[in-house]
Amino acid sequence: MFFLVNSHHNIFFDVFFYLITELGNTWTYIIVVIISLFLPRKFTLILLTGLAISTILAQGLKHFVFDDAARPLAYFQDNTVVHHMEGSARLMRHSFPSGHSVSAFTLAAILLCVFNQRKFDLIWLFLAILVAWSRVYLGQHFVGDVVFGSFLGVFSGTISVILWSGAHPKFEKPLIKFNFTKKK
Repeated sequence: MFFLVNSHHNIFFDVFFYLITELGNTWTYIIVVIISLFLPRKFTLILLTGLAISTILAQGLKHFVFDDAARPLAYFQDNTVVHHMEGSARLMRHSFPSGHSVSAFTLAAILLCVFNQRKFDLIWLFLAILVAWSRVYLGQHFVGDVVFGSFLGVFSGTISVILWSGAHPKFEKPLIKFNFTKKK
């Protein structure tokens, strides 16, 4: 399955998936958390809790349980069989689970559960799937890494939403209020 995704590449998709994979990075979460400061506090707390749960689970598995899980570049002796973009990290270990997939699906699960707006639900899910796919396309992970990471992300996001579902009404106010209208 890895080669089915990784071996079909061209310059357009190299650049496209290189950019898409960034949506699973920590910076994306930081930007979303900053934006959430202008939304109800409950949403910020759900995001931070989801980030904490997913990070602890994913990094715990990566570094303590599956520390020796080889990435595709390390697994295959002949590195020419793995499509890998010049300039991207040549990671060798900590393949399982895919942290980008965990992050993307945690965020998608939270957005789906909290906002529950049909017009955006498929977009969040599609973006998370693209992030997971990008990790295999770029030769950073095996399919099993991203599939498990995706499930772990959905679990983390859902647990976070459940934990804050009964929050006090005071958490409905934003942390930062910004008045867009001029007072005379």
